[in-house]
Amino acid sequence: FIESPATTGKPWFLYMSYTKVHTALFVADERAGVSAHGDFGDNVEEMDWSVGELLTTLDRLGITDDTWVYFSSDNGPWRESGAEGGACGRAPADPAHSLKGGKAQTWECGIRVPGIIRYYKYRRGRVEHTATSNLDILPTIAAVVGVPVPPHVSDSLFAPAPAGVVDGRDLSPLLEGRLGAGEAVHDFLFHYCDMEVAAVRHGRFKAHFATTRWEDEATQTCPAGLICKCAAVLHDPPLVFDIEADPAELAPLDLALHADAAAAAERMRAARGKQEASVKYVPSQTELRPLVSNFPCCGYPHPGWRRTLAVLLDRCGC
Repeated sequence: FIESPATTGKPWFLYMSYTKVHTALFVADERAGVSAHGDFGDNVEEMDWSVGELLTTLDRLGITDDTWVYFSSDNGPWRESGAEGGACGRAPADPAHSLKGGKAQTWECGIRVPGIIRYYKYRRGRVEHTATSNLDILPTIAAVVGVPVPPHVSDSLFAPAPAGVVDGRDLSPLLEGRLGAGEAVHDFLFHYCDMEVAAVRHGRFKAHFATTRWEDEATQTCPAGLICKCAAVLHDPPLVFDIEADPAELAPLDLALHADAAAAAERMRAARGKQEASVKYVPSQTELRPLVSNFPCCGYPHPGWRRTLAVLLDRCGC
């Protein structure tokens, strides 16, 4: 897939969606038992090997400087699945404590994921702590290849977004070291629970308007439901944390004693309301009854009985 367009100079895009690291855990025989961290560690090591093979291919083909590479994940560990689900990492600047929460929760362990980017314009080995989002991938790639995207409506205006507007921001100024000291990529980052904004990040502050009710407080999980409801407990006023000083979210700030946090909380409340009002509701596509005739099937571009038959008989060729 990579070698053919690389030799012709044709642009290409590879989205490599790993099942790792996720339950159920399995690896090739030659990678079993290589990690000091059991089956989960073996899977991390195998994924690391696979990513290395891709990067080595770019180097071998001489297209490393012409390829933008981004490594990330969708959410934090699924702690309800036990050892197979992974664990929360230690809180930055507070190694005595782990991050709180897990998958499908808006606590930091549920939303903090790796963000590793490689491109010749970026200085290697640099660590950046500015809050960004996977929504930033689209406008950043568009900027790198010179393709326009719809303009972003400034968060500070709280204006409803017109059709076609993207919520991400171009990360180039940050990645190229052109962002001013103390300047943020996003005025606000919204963390959703279904159709509701459960938490908002604004600078160094984060406000929780709704949080999880854990079945097991010790493990911060919901074993009976397989996953926790992300907005079971409402907070008014919201729980506000200084995420830079307290990334483990151990001590919500007393807004009566912290005027800057109280002011930030009001800005986040207003931004949350405007954001929710600007989003048009559409039915969840994952909850609709699947139609076999709509399944992708190579050789049968149009839905109908022929595609249905091909899917059922495994004759799609892809």
